[in-house]
Amino acid sequence: MDRASFTSVIDTPEIIHAQQMKSIISQKKYKEEASKSMSQYVPVFDTPEMQRVRENQKNFSTHQYQIEHRNIKGKVSTIKDTPEMLRAKENTKNYSLIQYKEDLGGGTSLSETPEMERVKRNQRNISTIQYKDSLGQGTSIPDLPEVKRVRETQKNISLIQYKTGVEQGTSVSETPEMERVKRNQHNISTIQYKDSLGQGTSIPDLPEVKRVRETQKNISLIQYKTGVEQGTSVSETPEMERVKRNQHNISTVLLRVTLLSSAPHTSSLLNTVITNSP
Repeated sequence: MDRASFTSVIDTPEIIHAQQMKSIISQKKYKEEASKSMSQYVPVFDTPEMQRVRENQKNFSTHQYQIEHRNIKGKVSTIKDTPEMLRAKENTKNYSLIQYKEDLGGGTSLSETPEMERVKRNQRNISTIQYKDSLGQGTSIPDLPEVKRVRETQKNISLIQYKTGVEQGTSVSETPEMERVKRNQHNISTIQYKDSLGQGTSIPDLPEVKRVRETQKNISLIQYKTGVEQGTSVSETPEMERVKRNQHNISTVLLRVTLLSSAPHTSSLLNTVITNSP
């Protein structure tokens, strides 16, 4: 009599959402209670008999599921998700992600070992080789004028955007340490380049090559003279003559010191030369 007084009501999205939340909360409480009572149980190893029973149950459950699926196939109709159902699904997924992150807790980051780096590098090389093998051979096609124009336009746009995104900075002069490092790198690069070249055989220039080089040299001289503007000759001032004379005297003294240190017996000859020099 009491059962006839109730009326069945279709579940609304709010009710479905409440049921899902209830299920999630129940699972969370179950996990908390299980973790508290876990220390009161003693783990028991699976015997061959228990493994056989579990395998039979799994096979029986799969068989029953296939039979039920075959029986109800064609008796159900799919219903499109309403916006409210989509919103409820999205909220449930977000809530699950939040719960998952809370369950994980904090961790400690570990640096990659040389063995891990080697494995990663090998996997990347294998993937590259397999990708090239799957591509196969093809025929190269020259770029069309339209394609070239689009590529050039994209390049110009990228340059403009890069210059716009780069902020202004302050120029810093190179320190002596930076200059020393650059000079060392330049010397090392030159040595490595010469080592990679190896030995070769010198070949004399052909008459045609000599003629072309001489012609280019003459053209360069003509262009240089054309580019140099006309000027006015300036006579040497007394100050310039004094500087030249001082430089000449310093060079003579340095030459004398060098010769005396290398060959002391040539001092008499050097004094004669210096005395007779104007």
